[in-house]
Amino acid sequence: QWAVAICGRLSSQGFWCDYVNPLTLLPVMHNETDAKFSDSEAAALLLGYKAPIASREFLLLHPKWGGSAFAGTLVARAPSDKIKEAVASVEAELA
Repeated sequence: QWAVAICGRLSSQGFWCDYVNPLTLLPVMHNETDAKFSDSEAAALLLGYKAPIASREFLLLHPKWGGSAFAGTLVARAPSDKIKEAVASVEAELA
């Protein structure tokens, strides 16, 4: 709901936006590609989250909340102020 709303808000302003399905690792809004993106691997690499390997799944541990938080990825081609505005607006609506 959060990602759909933010992508909708940015798209309505003419910006490209998408988010990743954590089960398939594929983009949701723009399905013309089969390129996969791992939220967990990106968070471990870019944010320094701990990422132990558990069975066959890549487990991500948030620095504060451990395994009780889920990382997601939203990607947009928009100025940072527009992204911040969209996030703030959507979060206020969902509160």
